[in-house]
Amino acid sequence: MKYIVLNLLIISIFLCSFGCTNSNITIDEAGDALGYAEKVMRDKDIITASSYQPNEYAKFRIMAGSNTSKEKAKQLVEEFIQSFENQLKDKEKFYKTHEIIFDIKSSEDGRILYSGKKDKEIWWQF
Repeated sequence: MKYIVLNLLIISIFLCSFGCTNSNITIDEAGDALGYAEKVMRDKDIITASSYQPNEYAKFRIMAGSNTSKEKAKQLVEEFIQSFENQLKDKEKFYKTHEIIFDIKSSEDGRILYSGKKDKEIWWQF
């Protein structure tokens, strides 16, 4: 009887430890991915800033000239997102619980030039 109880106890501890693991994207993983994307952009002389809220969003801002075209804005955002996603272990899991929010801000006068978000695809607000 003692061995049965002991075995049940071991099995239940084993099941609890594997059943209770956090399947969410970790703060470190998302933060490291954002940091990497910022470094990629910085290496191209593009100033960015980003933040992350677990199970909600990842935000980033790109500083650009006031005369930045829509095509150039799209290119900058896609480069940042691609760099970010390349560092995620499971980007589909990330997009199940998060969205990416972004804007492009004028480095000259501080106004927001373009903004948008991405969950499964990119949505722009021009």
